[in-house]
Formats: sequence, C-alpha cells, structure tokens
Amino acid sequence: MQNDGYVLLSQQQTLLFDGEQITTIDAKESAKHLSAVTLPSFLIESLSFKLSKSLSDQDLQIQVEMKMYKDGGLNVEEDYAIDFLKYDVGDEYLVEAFAISKAKFMEYIKEFDYAVSVVDFTIVRFLMYQSLYTHGYPANTNDLIIYMSENEAFGVIYQNGKYIGHRTLNTLEKLSKKTGIELVKLKEYLQTKGFIKSKYNFDETHIIDAVQEIVLKDIEKLVYSINHKRSMFGLNGIDNIYIDFYGQDLAGIEEFFLPFGYELMVPKAIDLSPPSNIDNSRYLELLYLQDAQEKSEEVERLELSLLERKKPLYQYMSVKYGAVIGLSLFLSLGVYGYLMYQESLLDDTIAQKSEKLKVMKSKSKKLLTQYKKLKDKNQKLLLEKEKISKEVQVYETTLDILPMMETQKKLRQQFMNDVVASLAKYKLNTQYIYQHDTKSMELMLVSEFNNRDTIAKFMNDLARKNYSSVSTKKIEEAFGIYKSKVRIER
Repeated sequence: MQNDGYVLLSQQQTLLFDGEQITTIDAKESAKHLSAVTLPSFLIESLSFKLSKSLSDQDLQIQVEMKMYKDGGLNVEEDYAIDFLKYDVGDEYLVEAFAISKAKFMEYIKEFDYAVSVVDFTIVRFLMYQSLYTHGYPANTNDLIIYMSENEAFGVIYQNGKYIGHRTLNTLEKLSKKTGIELVKLKEYLQTKGFIKSKYNFDETHIIDAVQEIVLKDIEKLVYSINHKRSMFGLNGIDNIYIDFYGQDLAGIEEFFLPFGYELMVPKAIDLSPPSNIDNSRYLELLYLQDAQEKSEEVERLELSLLERKKPLYQYMSVKYGAVIGLSLFLSLGVYGYLMYQESLLDDTIAQKSEKLKVMKSKSKKLLTQYKKLKDKNQKLLLEKEKISKEVQVYETTLDILPMMETQKKLRQQFMNDVVASLAKYKLNTQYIYQHDTKSMELMLVSEFNNRDTIAKFMNDLARKNYSSVSTKKIEEAFGIYKSKVRIER
C-alpha cells in the first residue's frame, strides 16, 4: 500500500487526495492507497447506555458488544462491525455504540459502479464535521450543524470542536412523500426560496405551509436534544448554527428557532472554499479522512469496515517465527531444535485456545438466541394473561374514552397552534411555555423596549380568538427588556 495520499470511494468515482490536490483515479488503483467510504447514517444501528469506569479496555469492548446484541436488537445469526465512543460522566462512561451488519455493508458496496476489494476506513458523516475546527472554524463554541440531502438528514451537536450527539431529521425524500411534492421540485424550492413564505406565489403557499409544519417538529426535537445535553455535558445553549445543504444555507430556517429563545441566531452555510473540481461536502469528507489518519489522537472515529485489507505477510506471527528459526540455523543446531520445540508448544497452545474460544462463541450465540426466545415467549405470555383478564374492561373503556381523547388532543393542539401563531405574528420570544391542560397555559413573554406594546397586542389577539381569559399580573423591565407572565384560559 502506497502512502502518498488517501482515496475516497463513492458510487460514481474514486478521488485521490494528497493534502493539496484532488484527482480522479481508476478504481483498480484505489487498493494501492489507504481507502475510505462514507456510510449513510441510516445503515447504522446505534444505542446509548452507561458502563462502569472500572472496566478494562477489553472488558469494555465485550460489554459494549453484549449490550448491542441484548438491548440494541442485533441478530445473533449475523456478522457485525461494532465500535463506540465513550464520554467521562463522573463515576461512569456514557457510551454511544454503533454497529452495521455485513449484509447491509456489502449491499451498499455492491451499488458502486465498480468492484471494491478493500475498505480501510469508514467515515460516518456526523463525525466528519470535526475537521471544520481543524481547518479554521472556532472550536471554543457550542454549535448545531444541520445536514440535509435526498436520503440523509440530521442535526449534530458539537461542544468545543467535539461531537456529543445527533438527532435524525426528515430527509428530502421523506418530506416529498409526506407533502406530496415531487422530490426534484421540493429541492428546487428549498434551494431558491428556502422557508421564506413571501417568496412563494399564492398558489404555492400550500407547499411551504406543509413543509414548515414538518420542519418545525424536527426543530422542536433538536431543541429537546440540546436541552437534554445541558445536564450531561454542561451545554450552555448554542452559539452557532451551520447548514450543510448542497453548499448553501436554508433561507428562513432561523424563524423556526424563534419560539425557543434563539432570536439572535443567524444560520450560516458551511464553506471551506473547496477546489473547483469538488463540492463542499465531499471536500470535508477528504479533510476528515486525512485528519483521522494524521491527527488520530485529536479526531474521533468509528471503525466499521467489513472489507478490511489483509495484513502484509511480514506482520503474521508465523512468518516472524520462520525468520527467527532461519537465523538460528546459522547459529547452532541446538538453538534451532530448541526454538522448534518452543514453537510447537506455542502452536499447540494457540490451537487449544482457538478451539476453546470457538466453542465459547458458539455457546454464547446459542445462549443469546435461547435467551431472546425465552424473553419473547415470556413477554407474549404476560401480554396474553393481561389481555384475557382485562379484555372486556379495555374494550368498554376504550369505546367510551376514544371520542373524548380525540377531542382533548385536538383542543390541546389547537390551543398551542393559536398561541404559536400569535407569537409569530408579533415576533415575540418566550422564556418558557407551560401548557397545563386543554384549558390553561402559562408563558413568559420577552420583548425589547421598542416593541413593548406587542405584549398587549398579543393578549388582545388571543382574546379575539374567544379565549375566556388572557391576563398578566405585571410587566417587568430590566435593561431595556420587558418580561410578562401571561396566563391564558380557554
């Protein structure tokens, strides 16, 4: 294997990167260099859990694999590549474990336009943004990065240049299916008009309304994830929002963050000024591939390849022993005989250990399979028992409650929709929103000095929507900022 560059494999081409220049090479030449492939996140199984810090590295690896099979839903009959990231959270490790089955890996590789014989390294897209911070982006910040493409989309959180978590979002394909808008047209709309409603014609407003409704729910999930990371990592809000969307930003996406107190955020498109012959996202993959090899202590990575390169001949123990024995022949027959004897003992020991390991693995798989079957059987029996004992009561209760539940759900959702619409109408921010039930809600409004009358307008707007009571006890002012606790009764 040559050490004069790195090769990035993709479905249509192979790119060679030497740190400065990027060239396309013949696929047959890729095996001569360290090669990598980017795995879509939807192929990867993941699981988060905690483990004791007292475990050795070997025991930690074993416990992670057992957790992935037992709790992560891996099939004991299949082969997997499993790797993990760990974070120190006091007396324990927070473990983010990831796995990909050999079947999915090989099926993905077979979709390439050429035969792939070796994959030395795998790139997981939500980890590659570490290279932003090794190539000019400020690292002492808390950042949210939103990636969206046709078949992959997520929001990923970085703290001080390090990955601490991600959340899957709706891809363009899913948005297309959910809204009924043709994929190509939807992509064109978002690239040219973004989420800015004023840019859409009257007959196109239903398009942006349908898309905004789905994306708003995705942003709510991201904000929830950010809040969840506060207690775990001491995450104190978000400083920057970066967009990775075909080399440009998503105009108007900042409006979705306003109801959650991020009114000063101005999302920016990721731009590393790539060479003219490559797009921004692919350039970042190449930079991460280089960083992962040359700055391995600084950059987190996941080893998920199931098509690894065979080791050079000189690295195998049997070849090394042969060299030692050959040298011993020149020294003395006695030393040669002794080494041969020691090698024989070692080979026997290795064979015995290997056989024992094979038996233990086989037993372990059988036990895991049996455990899963017994667990499923027990669960089914418990469910059947509960079903039989409560069947009549459940049916009667369900028939009585269903209409009421649907009504309550609609009332609660309409309540929230009315409030969010009024907030957006007057561009008000909130410190918090507590919806107690279908009839009452409490929220803390925040307004600047020159917009202080919008609080009253907001309350009047809700009153006009036939809410029985919209009241506030007092409006407080500090440093030019007005705060008002408003209670709304249906």
